[in-house]
Amino acid sequence: MGTTGQVPPPGPNSERMSEVRQRESVQQALQEREAELQQLAQTLTEELSTSQRLQQLSTRLVQVTDLTDLLNEILDAALDISGADMGNLQIFDGKALKIEVHRGFEAPFLSYFETVNAKEPNAACGVVLKEGKRVIVEDVTRSPIFAGTQALDVMLNAGVRALQSTPLISHDGRVLGVFSTHFRTVKRPGEREVRALDVLARLGADLLDRKAAEDALRHSEQRFRVITDASPVLVWMAGTDKLCYYFNKGWLNFVGRTLEQEAGNGWAENVHPDDFDRCLQIYVANFDERRPFEMEYRLRHHSGQYRWILDCGVPRFAPDGSFEGYVGGCLDIHDRKEAAEIRERLAAIIDSSDDAIISKNLNSIVTSWNKQAEKMFGYTADEIIGKPITIILPQELLQDEDMILSKIRSGQKIDHFETVRLAKDGRRLEVSLSISPVRDENGRIIGAAKIARDITEKKRMERALRMTEKIAAAGRLAATVAHEINNPLESITNLVYLAKTSPELPTSLMQYLEQADQELSRVAYIARQTLGFYRDNSRPAWLSVSALVEGVMTIYQRKMENKNISFDKRISAELEVFAVEGKLKQVLSNLVTNAIDASDFDGVISVRARKSTDRKGQPVICLAVADRGEGIPKEHMAKLFAPFFTTKSEIGTGLGLWVSKDLVETAGGSIRVRSRAGAKSGTVFTITLPIETQVTQSEVNNAWA
Repeated sequence: MGTTGQVPPPGPNSERMSEVRQRESVQQALQEREAELQQLAQTLTEELSTSQRLQQLSTRLVQVTDLTDLLNEILDAALDISGADMGNLQIFDGKALKIEVHRGFEAPFLSYFETVNAKEPNAACGVVLKEGKRVIVEDVTRSPIFAGTQALDVMLNAGVRALQSTPLISHDGRVLGVFSTHFRTVKRPGEREVRALDVLARLGADLLDRKAAEDALRHSEQRFRVITDASPVLVWMAGTDKLCYYFNKGWLNFVGRTLEQEAGNGWAENVHPDDFDRCLQIYVANFDERRPFEMEYRLRHHSGQYRWILDCGVPRFAPDGSFEGYVGGCLDIHDRKEAAEIRERLAAIIDSSDDAIISKNLNSIVTSWNKQAEKMFGYTADEIIGKPITIILPQELLQDEDMILSKIRSGQKIDHFETVRLAKDGRRLEVSLSISPVRDENGRIIGAAKIARDITEKKRMERALRMTEKIAAAGRLAATVAHEINNPLESITNLVYLAKTSPELPTSLMQYLEQADQELSRVAYIARQTLGFYRDNSRPAWLSVSALVEGVMTIYQRKMENKNISFDKRISAELEVFAVEGKLKQVLSNLVTNAIDASDFDGVISVRARKSTDRKGQPVICLAVADRGEGIPKEHMAKLFAPFFTTKSEIGTGLGLWVSKDLVETAGGSIRVRSRAGAKSGTVFTITLPIETQVTQSEVNNAWA
């Protein structure tokens, strides 16, 4: 009878079964490991294939220039890597996505999805465009993007059950496009596929970025060429090797050569030999330092003429700061330079002119002022340019300016208009003006050019000539008068002589007759001089100055008594001068007569004389005649010794001081006046005469002759 619940002891069969199970477990593990290894090998193979495909595509993107071909290659790679059945690649043009290349789609699908914008809610690519990230749809029938939309029907009709859309993102974050792969079955791309698609997206984005940059550069270059070709500026460009590779149409037309002829260093053949070394030095030095430069040189025109141009060059740098070469622009300044040289020559002529040359605008504002104008009027150019020309017009002639401007505005010229202008120091200048309108390049009158000639001296000479004619006429008249009075004078002289021989004549009367006889002799002497019949043979002699003055005052005693004028003489009795008595008396008579005429009632005439020395240290006599009248106005002082000038209105001839000055200066002396206008201010005339001349007696005689 057996025992219930007891396990039988192990036997040979159970041990065998355990070994079988262990072998089966190991075999299963080995099979699983082999499958994993096979899967890993397949994955590595696929990864390697994908990497090789991506590397090949990357190389192709550098080699191939046609954008459509490159986009097709990217799409084919995406289809191969993801195992997709269909696909397309869209490019964003700034407004919407447009299909650029595609695979496996018919017209209905392509027509429906031809353009998609970010506001399109029923397209995966529209969502990508809006959000900027990948969209994966494992099953279009279950996706909220397509649910209940026409897009779902289009998808299913095209055989699409799943899809993924990956954005092409630029380096600055912009969506440049989208590529999508489509599957006929429900599918979600694996991790490896997604990584590969990311690489393809990066390659595609770089391609579009490069193409956009190339297009922008091409368009920029086209715009640059259009702009430079339309510009009057001569434009050139040089690379980093200093060689020029571009010249615009303006340059080529100027030199009459082709771009091939000018490229490199060909342009240098047109530079004037005398300017070449200087230009090359400036170009190379600034190029090496990457500095802007400017230079002028002569460039041969297609006509064969060398013309001056201004060349300005500046360095060019890429956005990343790398040096790309130089660009330069040249202006034809030949005409301007010649005009400047003409202006310089004209300015030199104007500045060296003996006439003042002035320009002004129509508001009478001075715009130019040459050196002679500075010299003539005393104002520098800096002082008067920008100021009204009326500064130099006397107050009473201000209306002249209105007359001048009126004629200038009407286009008239003014020739040799004689008038008066004021210098800075107040001097009145007599000028002759020639004035012409100044016109701009359109012929409009914008101002006036004025030539002013100082004719003050000419006018003085004319007045002197008229004065000389008057003096000559007066001389002829005086000669006639002298001739007519000569005989009566002889009769009166004889009568005085007979009267003096009378024995009953009182002593006082005899003195008067003696004085009368002397004055008659002086009158006869003057008459003979006037007629030119007589040359004074009297010799200079030592004369008592006091006695000489006393004799003259005696003659005018009655005239002084009529005005109750006192005579004040302070002269040493020992003071003598070596002179011709008659001529010295004539000078004194003129001065005393003027003093009496200038004196008021109860006036005083003072006469002083003293010894002194002149500037050379020679002894002289200073004889002064002074009155206490009203004095002489300042404006008359310069004219006192001019012939026929008088302040005595109808009673003066204007010859007394002129004759006196001539007599004194002929004798080696001088005469000067000091006066001030005003009550009791008075006037002082001072004669300076050498006491004893060192010249020969013959010269002395001639001096007083």
